Amino acid sequence: MRRLIVFALVVGSVLATARPAPAQPKEAVGYWKFAEVVRVEYPVEKVHKLYPVTFTFEGAKLTAVAKALNGNNPKVVHTEEHQVWSWTAPPQVLVPGERFPMRFELKLDRPTFDRAVGFYIGGRINAGFQPPKPRDAAAYHVGADTRTEKGEPGGLDPRDPKQGGDKFAPSTYTRESFVVVPGRQNRFNAKEHPDQISFRVGGCVGNTREFNTIYEYRWVEGAPPADRGGAAGERPGDKAPAAGAGKWEYRVLDVPAEQAFGAALVQKLTDLGDEGWELVAALVPPAKDGPASVRLVFKRPKK
Repeated sequence: MRRLIVFALVVGSVLATARPAPAQPKEAVGYWKFAEVVRVEYPVEKVHKLYPVTFTFEGAKLTAVAKALNGNNPKVVHTEEHQVWSWTAPPQVLVPGERFPMRFELKLDRPTFDRAVGFYIGGRINAGFQPPKPRDAAAYHVGADTRTEKGEPGGLDPRDPKQGGDKFAPSTYTRESFVVVPGRQNRFNAKEHPDQISFRVGGCVGNTREFNTIYEYRWVEGAPPADRGGAAGERPGDKAPAAGAGKWEYRVLDVPAEQAFGAALVQKLTDLGDEGWELVAALVPPAKDGPASVRLVFKRPKK
């Protein structure tokens, strides 16, 4: 009898173990779609008077002019730095689990530097996800999800000894990293903004003025499109024109009326065409005894 009881218990335990576990609800298929760009800055009026910073935004690029003034005579500039920060704008479509590359760059020029004072301004930048609709410059202190391939923090901080040091020289500094896209259920969910998330790129200049570019995304159910779209927030004016695009140089050629026909003119036009000149107008000025010449106008892309 005891053996039968033990056998029954063993069989029951095996059956219970083999029974499939209750199915876990799967997260709905979907993706994040770009909605808008918001700038969040530390008010310039709150910046220290002796360390003024001015910003100019152009797409995914920020130009900062930062100064360190003399405390006794603010008209004296000890240090002036021109900093051009640029970054990789996220795509218009973000798919959970995927990672997209992030590249930070700083072009630093220091036209004024008082070596006796030796004051360096500098700055830093990072990026990452955070709760939707932030409206405070303190957003800089969160959203630092970038990582390098080695797993290190992926932000750019040229004053870091590993990235340039405290007294970094005028140069171009870069940092390559990536960001992993969170799913619909994430730690940034907010009741007041359901199914929304923000991606922040920002930092500070000289520890005195913070800047943030916020890319807002909304959740869309369904299979994500194969095409992730262009850069989020990109406007036609944000792209620098290609070399020579929209810029022309012109050439005017006056041809005597008696030479305005024939093989000689055809050869001349062919030679100009080989040089890239395109005939865009032929002007015949009025004259009492007939035109004395024909004015030909050519153009070609400016080199």
